[in-house]
Amino acid sequence: MAEHAKKQDGQIIRSAKRFNTQAVDCELGRILDLSDAGMRVECKGSASPLQPGQTGSLTLNQNGSRITVQAETRWVKRRGLFKYEAGMMFFDVQEDAKRKLGQLAKFSFLCDDEVYENLSQNSIIQYTVNEPVKASFALPNYYKILNINSTANENKIKSSYLELIELYDGKNNAQDNATQIRLLKEAYGILSDPNLKQAYDSMMHNT
Repeated sequence: MAEHAKKQDGQIIRSAKRFNTQAVDCELGRILDLSDAGMRVECKGSASPLQPGQTGSLTLNQNGSRITVQAETRWVKRRGLFKYEAGMMFFDVQEDAKRKLGQLAKFSFLCDDEVYENLSQNSIIQYTVNEPVKASFALPNYYKILNINSTANENKIKSSYLELIELYDGKNNAQDNATQIRLLKEAYGILSDPNLKQAYDSMMHNT
């Protein structure tokens, strides 16, 4: 997991400097803020498309500069009848991505390293940003993980899940098996719940 995180009163608190996104939108909803350690996002709908333990990849684009990081949902809270807020932590963040996230938090925009260096040294007094930060978030394809199609009924979802769990439980590569079993459980947890499945399908349709 990211280094810039600590626990306080049982909750994970991000200590890194945050970037106030000012309504950066992605498939999930509105990103409220982010740092090189994680982010908060506001989702709308009858059910949140995110659940604790889910993983996915966040990509940010602006001015030809791009960052992609892996994220895990740590908590989800209802904020209204059709509104949810989720806290996500980044993990396995590459040094280049961590540096760019830190620069984004400091300057509030993405650009190449040369521009950041000149800004830090006051070689550039003003820099024009022609486009907002664009974000996209991709969850795993749960249908592919369970080896089913999107029209599969509850019985098919369950039988495929049990078959694959049994298959991976019997394999020898413990580390790869643990990852695959986690994804199988994650996929089944979403697709076996009608409300969560509907929220997931809606998000995937808009991707």
